[in-house]
Amino acid sequence: METRINLSEKSAISLRKSIGILSLIFSVVIMIIIVFGGIPIFKQGSNLIKMIYNLFEIFNITSEPILFCLLRFGFAALYFTLLVFIVKDFITMTKTAKKWSKDEHDTKRARLSVSICLGMYNDIFVKFIIIAASSYVLDSYKLSIGANLVFALLVLIHFALNSMKVILVKRHWADSIFAPLISTFVLIVAAMFMFNSLDFELDLYVRQLLNFFSMVFTLMGSVSWGLILKTLMTQVFLPAFGVYVIVRLILLFIASMSHGMKFVNFEKNCKILMITNLIVFGATTVVLMVAEGTFVPSRLIDLLVGNLEYVLLGVALFVISKNQGSSVPNAPAYDDLIQEEIQQLQDDFVVDNPQ
Repeated sequence: METRINLSEKSAISLRKSIGILSLIFSVVIMIIIVFGGIPIFKQGSNLIKMIYNLFEIFNITSEPILFCLLRFGFAALYFTLLVFIVKDFITMTKTAKKWSKDEHDTKRARLSVSICLGMYNDIFVKFIIIAASSYVLDSYKLSIGANLVFALLVLIHFALNSMKVILVKRHWADSIFAPLISTFVLIVAAMFMFNSLDFELDLYVRQLLNFFSMVFTLMGSVSWGLILKTLMTQVFLPAFGVYVIVRLILLFIASMSHGMKFVNFEKNCKILMITNLIVFGATTVVLMVAEGTFVPSRLIDLLVGNLEYVLLGVALFVISKNQGSSVPNAPAYDDLIQEEIQQLQDDFVVDNPQ
């Protein structure tokens, strides 16, 4: 079956400009969502004014609960740090515009410029995901129907733009579908795990952690080792492991979008996560069985089913990674070209805008 794509120069130029324009438009959409509080934090919108207010919560540390002040200050600091990098990425995107929009021919330089533009959009999208995941870890929330639709649209746009870029650069149907589909699947798996399986709130976890150590040191001898072990697994270890998994998923999502060295180890890292999840799954089941002192089949089945999502998650990612096939370009050479072009864009900007 012929999978090559024959694009006329006119079609290639139109496709290139569409990628660049849509990347700019949806970068602005993401910034609007962030700045106007589309991501909730502690049941409130994390808009710019609210985040400025939360920065000053650190000065109320003597009159309000320490954890309350630290969490709000910490999230606000992360919010503004990532927002600054998002704005910086967007400025880099605009610098590429004169190359991919004004070049009247389908040149390699124009293709590379629009690839960088889309790469910056991908970076902005990743930072958006990090802010949303960080907010969820602080105080888990449910997405409304409208929020679900917006998120689904952003995921679809992410897939479509990256697919269009592969068509433009590689002119290959299979790669244009499967290469961006990998990162899309990883993102969907991460979202499903976070919103359906991860039950974690940092302030509650800190209290559970303090209560556990209090129980160990004050009730030693009064409570059984089985209860201590069960509490350690269910209230300390498993919630922390859930956060570890979501962090690894975000890192895998970032790596899956890379056409550089990060992607080379993508399959290996998926395999490591799968093996880690299997080990934790088995160890958790055994430890809880021992802690409870019940070795009846019905309880074993309950424990196996209760943590089965970790196994399914690991297996799903490994299967996805095995299908990356030939969609990885020559990584080191491509990375060098990208870095060289970004440096050239920065140099051009300095020349065009002297102090």
